[in-house]
Amino acid sequence: MKQYVNKIILKEYKEQIGLTGVYFDLEFKSGLTLVYGDSGVGKTLFVEKLRNLAAIREDICIMDYSTSKKMLDMVFINKGLKDTLIVIDNGDVLLSKKHREVIKHDFDNQYIIFTRDCTGMFRGPSSVANMVRKGNIITLEYILLENLVY
Repeated sequence: MKQYVNKIILKEYKEQIGLTGVYFDLEFKSGLTLVYGDSGVGKTLFVEKLRNLAAIREDICIMDYSTSKKMLDMVFINKGLKDTLIVIDNGDVLLSKKHREVIKHDFDNQYIIFTRDCTGMFRGPSSVANMVRKGNIITLEYILLENLVY
């Protein structure tokens, strides 16, 4: 039986942003991280920072409203990427049922998906995080992991 290992290309992201002094202190615990968070907490800011990083790294792919259905199908259905960090903003709108099924079983890439709907993609407690801002520090809280009883 094949052992599946979560590929994590970006284990952590730490950066202070501009004059505002906002500081990201993010740790990713899974090859698939479904990120929730209130409006204004920093989700879009984080995606924009990763977009800047993607401009100089070939192993980062950003998808959002500007991504065509053809591109989505190429990546997910035709499996066009491997060893890549795939960041999806507004996943609840962009991803079809077929895309979600492919993502759930793709252990060759790391996914960070901003969504309100994790239907068909849940891999376990380490795959769901809430982005929170306390003062000027933005972190990920893994609420399902914190609530596990051992």
